Amino acid sequence: MTARAHCPAFRGQTFDRRGALIAVTRALPHRPPAFLARMHVSAWGGFPMPRISRQAHNVSVSEEPSQANPSTSGCQMKYPFRAAQRNIHAAQNFHEDHRLAQIGAAANIVGTLEPDLFWRAADFVAAHSPALRSALHDGADGLFQVVHDVAGFAHETLDLRSHADPQAAARRFIDDDFANRRFAADGHDVANRMILLRTGDAEHIAYAAFHHALFDGWGTSLFYARLCDAYNRLRAGGEPVAWEETSVDAALADERAYLSSDRCDASRRYWAERLASYDSEYFPRATSLSNRRTVLELGEADTAAVRAWCDTHRVSAFHFFTAVLHATLFRVVGARDLAIGLPILNRRTATDKQTIGLFLGFCVLRASAAPADTFAALAARIGAQLKADFRHQRYPLDAVSGDQGRLPFEVSLSYERHDYDATFDGTSTTVTPLRTPAQSYPLRVYVRDFSAQRPIYIDFDTNDSCFGALAPQAFVETFHAVMRDALDDADARLVSARSAAGDAGAAMRAPADVPAMRHANLCDAFEEIAGRYPDAVAVSGDAGSLTYAQLDARANALAWTLRELGAAPEQRI
Repeated sequence: MTARAHCPAFRGQTFDRRGALIAVTRALPHRPPAFLARMHVSAWGGFPMPRISRQAHNVSVSEEPSQANPSTSGCQMKYPFRAAQRNIHAAQNFHEDHRLAQIGAAANIVGTLEPDLFWRAADFVAAHSPALRSALHDGADGLFQVVHDVAGFAHETLDLRSHADPQAAARRFIDDDFANRRFAADGHDVANRMILLRTGDAEHIAYAAFHHALFDGWGTSLFYARLCDAYNRLRAGGEPVAWEETSVDAALADERAYLSSDRCDASRRYWAERLASYDSEYFPRATSLSNRRTVLELGEADTAAVRAWCDTHRVSAFHFFTAVLHATLFRVVGARDLAIGLPILNRRTATDKQTIGLFLGFCVLRASAAPADTFAALAARIGAQLKADFRHQRYPLDAVSGDQGRLPFEVSLSYERHDYDATFDGTSTTVTPLRTPAQSYPLRVYVRDFSAQRPIYIDFDTNDSCFGALAPQAFVETFHAVMRDALDDADARLVSARSAAGDAGAAMRAPADVPAMRHANLCDAFEEIAGRYPDAVAVSGDAGSLTYAQLDARANALAWTLRELGAAPEQRI
């Protein structure tokens, strides 16, 4: 493999680098014509907001050459994408929507923050992390991560104190920037940015956005922790301390060794067998990428109850919430044979765990549920299955994804126990991960277990076109009800008299805001409901579930059969 060195002294020349990966090529689909409308969706509240222009505010950008254009000086090295990077890029390319590749967070900082030290700390972290100095190259010669020797953040600040509501103005700015400001793929501009917004005399918001092909959630939390540590050391009069990271070369070499190993072959066979017969679809396919976020805050009492339940039953919180999600989908859409995508760290070594960047992988949990199951039995079965699945978690599941970069599941659950306890000295700091402002999957659930001092909260990101008549808020309420049922009685059946009698799941099948319809007969009423909510679950039993569209089709087929047999209208059969 030939790696290209882009230095003034070596421009136009190439040389071999040992350890560079011979790219595992996987043809990406040709880009279709643009047919998806670009939709601006709030990353905070789920609704559109007016834009805030940089020109209309007090914006300051450092004029130092290496900062104002941080990726044009020094040397640069090109590395082929790894499997996880290719999968993220494939989905973005197919939908022609850059928003699918956005990841980021906003830190609300209350207290005295010294901006000069903040930016010095940020530059130190960038100098010691290749991911923060990386750009994307998407060209005729392929996909590459381009690492620059010298690159730092543009010292961009935005003073919003003149606004009547500076916090609201900050949210509008972040919403607009995160949804509409894309990262270049020319190999020059680094694929991340950070802006310091001032919302009060002693209040700031540090907003950071990254390209998901270079950063995952763990990498984002590491960046924040490193930034706080460097700032605090500078503030104390000392110097920041460097850390060890896994180099891009080493990560590529490790992936190459795995992909040519017997373990990889065994995992390929394992996943082919596990997923070969899976064809369940509980949601309609997305017709748009518009999404929204609904948040469930458990509070201290519920968080303590979950931890106690897990201790008693010897299961992890991760297994607990996965079981709650499966039980909720069983109750709401009749999901018996269900595949759930589980993002995994995929960081094998201690050095990997300290590396800012992207190592993310996916494990697909395929589990079954039945009305007679108890929650405790479901949780135990999930734990046992994951124990087997995790032996094969390194296998790049993009190899079994469709030509749209779509992995073989509709629903994912990310249990995030990231370290957001760090603060900038002299401040109180709260970090909020931003919602990716577009998604093609029906449901993504993020369990945020960020601190022992902070209650767990759960983000439910739903695709509007996939959920149809199912109200996201009602789904979240059902999830909460299922969780509390499990905490109250782990041996209660998944479908109990209590759950069938009238929880939020029933409201999802017939939304509360739909007025009662009056019809001359039951057939007319059914036809109207089937026409309005074809993808909602109509009936569910031991043999499975049927949507209104499926039930309507079967009823019509039966009617024609009876007619052919000579049955007349209104004749008792």
